[in-house]
Amino acid sequence: VIAGQQGIMTVGINNDESKTTEVVTEPGVTEWPPTTLTAQIFSGTPKSTGELLLRKCLDAAGLDFNDEHIYFDQQKPIMAKLVEEGDPSYACLWAPNTYTYREANPTAKVVCSGRSIDFPIYGGLLMRKDWAINNQDTAKKVLAAYLRGVTFMQNKAMLKEVLKLSDEYHKFTGNELSELALKEDLILRPLFNLDGQLDHMNRNFVNEYTSDADTHYLELEDFLFNHGVIANKNEPKEYLTDEYMQLVSNDPELRAFSYFGTSETQVQDAASGQNNLNVGLIVSILVGVLGATIL
Repeated sequence: VIAGQQGIMTVGINNDESKTTEVVTEPGVTEWPPTTLTAQIFSGTPKSTGELLLRKCLDAAGLDFNDEHIYFDQQKPIMAKLVEEGDPSYACLWAPNTYTYREANPTAKVVCSGRSIDFPIYGGLLMRKDWAINNQDTAKKVLAAYLRGVTFMQNKAMLKEVLKLSDEYHKFTGNELSELALKEDLILRPLFNLDGQLDHMNRNFVNEYTSDADTHYLELEDFLFNHGVIANKNEPKEYLTDEYMQLVSNDPELRAFSYFGTSETQVQDAASGQNNLNVGLIVSILVGVLGATIL
């Protein structure tokens, strides 16, 4: 939403975080909703999708969001304060923090999540608008390479390798996770292949030309505007487009490449670096990734 006001387009959805953005309790607390509202009984990270979810969870539970009952902070301080005696008793956490917190505190309970109130929380795939318009051929190759990576991660035959890569990534970012948490992350944070992308961004007569992704961004934009994070509101159609995913879908070679495949031959070919695309295309994809990042 913020990027959309800075000449950056959302060209896809990187994952749905609704199942891993959760309101959790301090260890041993089972009551929900609370019958007594003490000072700072709830906690969340300000002006984030976490605060937005906390608001929606309180509303779903019949409670008003009142700043007098909220302790605002970043995720790590919230996790530390949550296990101390006294307030807060409830906090909104997101992955991977929610995994490590629940593993360290097995008597803590998840009382609400985006999944439980049917509220998707999408992350975005972004491209600079001027770069994408002037480099459409490279842009679609970048997306095809990304989508192939998505279907690689979704391939059960590659689970061991995927977990290894995920473990290395989380260690690099300073968030070492258990094997259970790594598996939980794969299950609870769904990624979208090419057709899944097109489905979630599809605007048609049936949905009154408002896609699933539009619905999420409209609500997020209202929240950010009301809290002074953005000065103006724009329609998602101004910054969210499926045009580049359509370019991949309409190119038979790139569409085929975007799906990693599940057959033994395809797995072996991928492991050995073989595919039916020429070297020039692979180089273009790599250049495109760098271009999309820095141009």
